[in-house]
Amino acid sequence: MIISRLIGGLGNQMFQFAAGYSLAKEVGVPLVLDTSGFREYRSWPLALNVYSLGGKVDVTFADKENLEKKVIFTLKPPFTKRINQFKEPHFQYSAEFETLGSQTYLDGYWQSPKYFDRARSSLLEAFTLRGGASEKTQQVIAKINAARVSGKCSLAIHVRRGDYISNSDANAFHGTCSMDYYLKGLDLIKEKLGDRLGDIYLFSDDLPWAVDSFEKVGIHGIPVDHNS
Repeated sequence: MIISRLIGGLGNQMFQFAAGYSLAKEVGVPLVLDTSGFREYRSWPLALNVYSLGGKVDVTFADKENLEKKVIFTLKPPFTKRINQFKEPHFQYSAEFETLGSQTYLDGYWQSPKYFDRARSSLLEAFTLRGGASEKTQQVIAKINAARVSGKCSLAIHVRRGDYISNSDANAFHGTCSMDYYLKGLDLIKEKLGDRLGDIYLFSDDLPWAVDSFEKVGIHGIPVDHNS
């Protein structure tokens, strides 16, 4: 059994699932997702269950009590000595991950794609929305696909503010990206795409700020204001 600790926002939860899923698939055992951290964590809710999480690995969620029962039931005593707790040593890829066995507890964020590249096709299946895309989302997808057929490349820009502004600790650690950062990135894309650049879609947890800031520098972005 591979156990992966879930914590943070949806993006972090997806990385934690992906790493655990990839390892579980590699060693041929079920994956248990430890949700006990959300008992006291208030910044973001558990949101990973919006996805089907189906595929080639048996996946279950477990809080503290259920997790302990699963461990005791699955492993013979002394089970605490038989589970290897692997804490992510740093934010870069750790090759030690490749040596982990079938009874491992993963504690980290696992944001390098090297942790889950081998399971890419299965993960794309697992990250299918349970209820399917909403009508508005389907309309956006149709518009992007139509633009692609006509030779245009749509661009999505994500502006993270939210707790990076309101939470002093998060602000001190992460900070926020300046408009200059986004404009330089946009210039690079324009250089590569030229007149093939199509509509620009804005995603943000502070859409009014994002729309207004881009409008001030002459860029009209289409705000994606649903599924937030």
